[in-house]
Amino acid sequence: MKLQKYYLLLGVIILILHGLYFIPADPDARIKNNIFFAGDTAEYYGLASSILAGQGMKSEQWIPVMLRDRYNNFGLNARRTPFYPLFLASIMWTSHLIAPQITHIDIYAILGIQILLMLAASLLFFRLILIITLKPKIAFIATLIISLEPCWFSLQHSIWSENLLLPIVVWHITHVFLYFSRHRKIDFIIIFLSAGFLLLTKPVMAYLHVIVIVCMVIDNNSAPVFFKKKIFNILAGLTILLLFVSPWLVRNKIHFNTWGITSHTGFHYIYYNFYWGGFAPSAEKSAEEFFRLAEQDGVISPDNFNPFVFSSYCLKKGFFLMVKKKLIKYYFRRCITNGFQHFFNVPMYAIFALNNPQLINYALNPNISLISMADLSIYNALHYYWFFFCITFYSLAIAGIIYVVRNYFSNLRNNDTNNRIFYLYIFLVIIYLIAASAPILDARTRLPHMPLIACFFSSGLFFLMKTIHDGN
Repeated sequence: MKLQKYYLLLGVIILILHGLYFIPADPDARIKNNIFFAGDTAEYYGLASSILAGQGMKSEQWIPVMLRDRYNNFGLNARRTPFYPLFLASIMWTSHLIAPQITHIDIYAILGIQILLMLAASLLFFRLILIITLKPKIAFIATLIISLEPCWFSLQHSIWSENLLLPIVVWHITHVFLYFSRHRKIDFIIIFLSAGFLLLTKPVMAYLHVIVIVCMVIDNNSAPVFFKKKIFNILAGLTILLLFVSPWLVRNKIHFNTWGITSHTGFHYIYYNFYWGGFAPSAEKSAEEFFRLAEQDGVISPDNFNPFVFSSYCLKKGFFLMVKKKLIKYYFRRCITNGFQHFFNVPMYAIFALNNPQLINYALNPNISLISMADLSIYNALHYYWFFFCITFYSLAIAGIIYVVRNYFSNLRNNDTNNRIFYLYIFLVIIYLIAASAPILDARTRLPHMPLIACFFSSGLFFLMKTIHDGN
């Protein structure tokens, strides 16, 4: 089969499946049933609407509900980074300009473009695996499997920043591989440019460029490069990254007197760690308590609120309370447990994206909600599919890791370092993302890992097919 046919077949299969899923995931019906704008969806849509209204990135979603009346003058956002809200705002503005008479045209346009963008990411990933393995069938299988990961697939029918993050991740790792294979300037520029996009899309990607730099320092994959030349290249890359994010840094300096990217760290800390540590009965109550403590210590007030100062306070105060309440061991145990479990957490977003309030309620609380047999079969089908997906995907990924490690040391002895820096980079990024998102047990937190793990999956599939072929 010619390569063009693989691309075409992938595109057709993915679009047909999205078309079929779109029927039960009808966004117009979900909006009417008040189940579309849930979680981060409401905040991102609100930020985009605020941009279009000329108010900048203003949102009160991060302020505890009970305190919004008191802190309503400080809704200017410093927690979310700007790229995804700007992406949404541009689509919303264009769609209203073209067809303002169509109800919810902005929502339909956003979902449609997200699906096409993720399709482009799938085709780019196919190209990456094809370059790595030189096997179109392996690239096709790996791409189809990752494209049909339930959370990856269903999030495209809602408004989540992962819909922009994942295509950039695939774009980034593709050029990381190409750079360590051929050392061309264009790949080098795209690596740091895409790192800037990732940083301004989701704060969890903040230190990705550090891993790239580490791999560049130890890279001997081409003709020897003088150390001074490496240092010059790294400084050039950091300059590209800094120039890209500088408008956002200047914006935060003007509004908050801080040269910072995001105040997310402290909020992440108080919402996701102290709630689980027994500090408060819920995440919302945990946030309220930290607001109260900050007011009590004179750090914030309704007349004087700086989100970066508050974020820093939350980190310091939180650590003090963890020591005082003897939660350190609990916290790290929770991080290790969640860091492992989030790879296997059932992707309920495949249900949350459906127009089915009863099924959604059952997914949130299976013990008390009533459910029809038809809905129960959907619920069980997702669990069965996910079980077999995990067995297949992760088993071959582990086999791929073993195969890559074996070749890594074999190539060291043969002085052949082809691809080993790339796989080292993939491994380090996976470890970093596990550590960065460990406090949160959510199917979405594993999504940035998936194209990285799929590289090992493709190596495992290559190893399996090679073993079968050699055995015959």
